[in-house]
Amino acid sequence: MALLACRVLCGCAPEPAPSDADLQSLCGPSSKLRDVEFYDGSLGVPTAFVNRHRLAVGLLRWRGDLDRYFEDPGNVSGEGWCTGTLIDEDLFLTAGHCLDSDDTGTWQLPREKGSVLLRPAELARQFVVDFRYETSLQPDAPTNSAEVLRLEEYREGGLDYAILRLAGRPGVLNGVARISPSDASAETPIAILQHPAASPMKIGAGPALRVQGSTIAYDTIDTLGGSSGAGVLEAATGKLVGVHTNGGCTKSGGGENFGVAIGALLAVSPMLRDRIDYSRDFLVGDWDNDGLGDLAVFYQGCLYPDANHDGERDAAICPADSSAEQYFVGKWQAGGPSQLGWRRGGCVYLDTNPRRRLVLVLLPSKS
Repeated sequence: MALLACRVLCGCAPEPAPSDADLQSLCGPSSKLRDVEFYDGSLGVPTAFVNRHRLAVGLLRWRGDLDRYFEDPGNVSGEGWCTGTLIDEDLFLTAGHCLDSDDTGTWQLPREKGSVLLRPAELARQFVVDFRYETSLQPDAPTNSAEVLRLEEYREGGLDYAILRLAGRPGVLNGVARISPSDASAETPIAILQHPAASPMKIGAGPALRVQGSTIAYDTIDTLGGSSGAGVLEAATGKLVGVHTNGGCTKSGGGENFGVAIGALLAVSPMLRDRIDYSRDFLVGDWDNDGLGDLAVFYQGCLYPDANHDGERDAAICPADSSAEQYFVGKWQAGGPSQLGWRRGGCVYLDTNPRRRLVLVLLPSKS
C-alpha cells in the first residue's frame, strides 16, 4: 500500500485521465498551469523567462518498440512517464522514482524472460527524452528526441533523483539549466516547467513555502502525474534549486507539493557539484552620474557597482524587495545616477519610492 501511494502521489506514471488521487496535487479546485506556448506572464514570471528555459525541459517517454526486445513488454510502450531537465550537453536530471522497477495497479513494466523485473539501470535504457513537446498550432513545429544511453546516478544518499546520459548531445541544441550553489529561501518566487499527465509542456509558478532538510515545498504550484522530475527554478536567476518529486496539495486548498532541494542534492551528487553555476546577474547603469555606463553585479539581494573600475565593489545598493521576479535599471530622477527598479506580479516599483506601486503593467487582451 505504501508503494502504491508513492506511485500515485509521486506521479511517475500518468493516468489517461487524472484520478481523484492525482488531483490531490492541484493546489485548489482547478489547475492554474499554463501552456508555455501561450503563456502571457499571468503567473508573475516573465514570458522571457519561460522562453529562455523551456528548451532544456524534456518528457521522459518509454520506447515505442518494447515488444521487439522483451518477451513480456508490459503495457507502457510509448507512454509518457516523467519530466526532467538538461544539466549538460548529454546529462538529464529527473526523479529517481521514475526509474523504480515496480508495477502499479495501472502500469506493468517490461520484464526479462521468466517475468524477472528489470533493475533501474536496465530500465533507463528503455526510455527516450522528447524535447520541445508543446501545444502548437503548427503541425511542423520543431521537436527533437534523444535516446537514454545509461543511468549515471540514482538515489545517492537515499534522495529521490536520477541523472541519465543521453545520446546525441541534445544540450547543444536545446541549452541547459544552470545549477544554483545554494537553496532558495522561503517566499522566493520559483517556477516549474513540466509535463503534467505527460501532456504538452506547462508552467506553474509561485513562492517557495519553505526549504527544510532535504525538501523544498510549495503550496500554490500545481503538478500532476508526469510532473515528477521537473526542475524547480528560481525566478530571479533561472537557476535550478530543486527537483519536483511529490504531490500533496488538495482541491480544498490544503496540503503542499514538494521536491528535493538543491542543497541536499549537491551534498550527495558529484555530477551536480561539478556543474554548479557561480555566475551572477550583471546590470549596467551610470552609478556615479558621470554620463558613462558601468557594470554592477547583483548578489544575495544587493547590487554592487564598480564605477571607478578599481576591481573592488562600491557601496551596496539594496532594493527594498530582494526577491522580486525581475530587476532593471533606469534614471528615475533627472540629474541623478542610475537606480534600480523591480517587478513583482503586475506592478513595477522604483527605488525613488519603493513602497509605492508606480506602474501597473497591463497585459494585452486577446482578440
